[in-house]
Amino acid sequence: MNTSRTEQLENFIACHKLRNGGLIVFKAVVSFFKKDSLKKNTSEIEVITLPHEMVLYLEEFFAEEYQIPEMYCTTEFEFRYTSGNALEIWSSKDSTTPLLFIVPENEN
Repeated sequence: MNTSRTEQLENFIACHKLRNGGLIVFKAVVSFFKKDSLKKNTSEIEVITLPHEMVLYLEEFFAEEYQIPEMYCTTEFEFRYTSGNALEIWSSKDSTTPLLFIVPENEN
């Protein structure tokens, strides 16, 4: 696994103690901007660790309504996390606004 691409997601998981054995499944509030307004939805999230990447999957999301992907992998998106803040998912380093903000439900 390329640690430089997955380190921020791993830090988020460790900081919030989201790993339960080998499983990483948790409820979270997912926030995102759509047409200049901030939207929020609650979703169960599953994180899957593969040999060279990690994948974050939004289990309960309204893809048709908001036209936002349900899966985000560390090889295609940038994950940013600073302790005490939301996990941010960006489309690239050059983006001006994150695609998603994720906060575990018990900390919202």
